Amino acid sequence: MYIAMRQAEFLEEAIRKKREEMVSIGMVKGLQSKETIICSQELDNLMNEYHKVLINSKESRTVLDYHDILLTSA
Repeated sequence: MYIAMRQAEFLEEAIRKKREEMVSIGMVKGLQSKETIICSQELDNLMNEYHKVLINSKESRTVLDYHDILLTSA
């Protein structure tokens, strides 16, 4: 369980950084730029991995906790 929690923490930080990167690229190059889209896809992959870690660890976070982590950690 400890390893899964550490993975989740690592992924939470990676998601936060990738989101910041995507917003920054989008503001400079536009939301439809290739770079923004690639960054968005990388963010999707991180979020999918995070979800897998939570499911596999059966961590006791609620859906609202998950929502808060992914959408409000800007």
